[in-house]
Amino acid sequence: MNWKFLIAAVLVVLAASFAFACSSDDDDGDDNGNGDEPQATEVTDDATEVPDGGDGPGDSLQDGNATLTIGEETWTFDGFGCAFGPEETRNENVEFSAAAFGESATGASTQLSVDITLGTHAVSLNDIDDFENPSVALEAIGGFEIQIDGDNISAEALFDDGTTDEFDEIPGTFSGTC
Repeated sequence: MNWKFLIAAVLVVLAASFAFACSSDDDDGDDNGNGDEPQATEVTDDATEVPDGGDGPGDSLQDGNATLTIGEETWTFDGFGCAFGPEETRNENVEFSAAAFGESATGASTQLSVDITLGTHAVSLNDIDDFENPSVALEAIGGFEIQIDGDNISAEALFDDGTTDEFDEIPGTFSGTC
């Protein structure tokens, strides 16, 4: 078994569990969600169907590959692992979770995360070597949907670059095979 993949899957499940456990209705922010709590990503289609564990894709964590293109930069990942449904993600609130590790242009270790938690869709790429001064911190912003067709996963979204002070809307695409 690929240990990096197993560690990635465990980190994704723990991150999703932590995010859910830390959420509350007390946000101390304004009506636009600009408080201490993260704002949920807008979902354009509530009818996303995710295969259940046991009947097809996602029967077990699988090694796959993924490509993320944001603006002019493209990252490719081997060892892309997916978990379908609460049985595989080990969290009743997580419908789909996938992750892979890679490297940024500066050589920093990165983690790609793709999740559907409580109907909220998320795609992000983060520097996991330096959380305080990351070389890459890209997160998809509202108005997109993760498409799942068997073992193929895709999304098209606008991304914000967390390494700048500005709010960015950089077009990007994601595709992966579990």
